[in-house]
Amino acid sequence: RTGMTLGTPAYMAPEQLAGHPVSPASDVYALGVMLFELLTGRRPHEGASMGELLRAVASTPPADLARLRPDLPA
Repeated sequence: RTGMTLGTPAYMAPEQLAGHPVSPASDVYALGVMLFELLTGRRPHEGASMGELLRAVASTPPADLARLRPDLPA
């Protein structure tokens, strides 16, 4: 339907979560989340509820990949 948001919030770009139109950059963001999850076993932003997840995506930087996986090359 028109005006309906589809997707898994943990993989949605901040602008998409804010209700703005999606673009190819939104897909790049989702790919980045998937790659982060493949490398670390967790998502860059997490929350106990949907509201917490939305706040984390909108206002906090992602977890530091180098700290989570110091064995990865720079």
